[in-house]
Amino acid sequence: MSVVLPAPFSPTSPKTQPRPTVSVTSLKARFILIAPNFQTSHGEFSLEKPGKIRFEYDPPDQLLVVSDGKVITLVDYDLPQ
Repeated sequence: MSVVLPAPFSPTSPKTQPRPTVSVTSLKARFILIAPNFQTSHGEFSLEKPGKIRFEYDPPDQLLVVSDGKVITLVDYDLPQ
């Protein structure tokens, strides 16, 4: 049995030179949710600093989940509001 260990850290190594930092303030992506019975739901996910998040499901699911970092709100458009 053999074990391969990574090379020791070297501050002069080109791979370890500091990289410019990128400040991400928002993110938007499509998602697919797969249930245990393999049914799928699709939608759009949004994230915005500080602490805002949103899941908006595509039809026929008609569901919206939103949070401002303190309160989570669930809106099911199929239910009478």
